[in-house]
Amino acid sequence: MGHGSFLASLATTALLTGSALAQNPPAVSNAETTAAPTARVKLLARLVAAKSPAELIAIAEDISKPSWDRRTEGASGFPRELDLQLKALAVAWSSKEPQFLRRDYGPDSEFWAGPEPAALRQRVEREVISHFLEVPELNQPPFDGMAVLPALNRLTDQLATSGEWRRILRLHRFRHGTGRFGAFDRREIEFEAAIQFFIIGQNFERAGLWMDAAAAYKTVLRSTDERAPIKESAERLKALNKSHPETSTVVGATPSAPATSSHGPLPQP
Repeated sequence: MGHGSFLASLATTALLTGSALAQNPPAVSNAETTAAPTARVKLLARLVAAKSPAELIAIAEDISKPSWDRRTEGASGFPRELDLQLKALAVAWSSKEPQFLRRDYGPDSEFWAGPEPAALRQRVEREVISHFLEVPELNQPPFDGMAVLPALNRLTDQLATSGEWRRILRLHRFRHGTGRFGAFDRREIEFEAAIQFFIIGQNFERAGLWMDAAAAYKTVLRSTDERAPIKESAERLKALNKSHPETSTVVGATPSAPATSSHGPLPQP
């Protein structure tokens, strides 16, 4: 066979082979197409099902193995440092320290906003904050099915209804300090100050400092926030005026004013 005949024969064979492949694609192609999404779904399911820090670390270690290929595992959209992020989340979970909870994930925020990663992250956050602030309610209905911010807002309302002002103050100080679970504007700062003055008034009453107690309660009455302990302060002030008439002449301060009294700085709650 001459050189020209050989090339013609090779071209014909290539065309026939290409036509056959087009009509009958290799079975492995279908397997890879279906295996990748299945692997992705399984990995996301493992994140949702994780019940302990150890399980998160196990998932992270699987991801970090050289045999774990993002292309074949259908995880091309996963953060490149997902294994490290899961380990960091596990550290926060096991230590119960809010300072280890990550504020945001930068370019990976879209992944962590997805249903499965978000559910995991919020569950860990609830457990950590619940333990740190001693508010077991966050892990109980209806709060256990809510994102952290709405849960904290609703829990604050519930505690206000039952008059648990010291617990509310602790929640507020935590949120204010982290700057993460809700924006703090002037209204929120004054609400916190009103609670603080109410508790200070209680402390002064216990110490027998009637004038200072009355001043603290009157300060709360100047609050314009309906959530503040205004009713409780009015009741205590009425009782003080009755038992110690001299307290009726006391003038309060504004809720956001520096906490001072005739005895110096007001004691902190």
